[in-house]
Amino acid sequence: MNEQSKIDEICIGLQDKGIINLNKQRITKMKSGTTDGLVYSVSEHNVPKYVLKLDHPKQINFASRFFHTYQNVRLLPKLYYTDPEKSLFCMRI
Repeated sequence: MNEQSKIDEICIGLQDKGIINLNKQRITKMKSGTTDGLVYSVSEHNVPKYVLKLDHPKQINFASRFFHTYQNVRLLPKLYYTDPEKSLFCMRI
């Protein structure tokens, strides 16, 4: 399975679970990041709505704990969902 197919499948799965709600989505791979994980912007009608981060479970767990600890800091994005297997998280923009 190629990278685009994998991220499309992830978005469909998140929609099926009711975690994200998109009508017409556009997924863009972002070129920056602080780990070797993959970061994607998910937009609806060219308006960014979510950021998906795929990485090693240790990195996802660390980042999820960080965003949970500082969830009341308005300058930081809000963690919306963390995969139970710690393979990805989703932040709502």
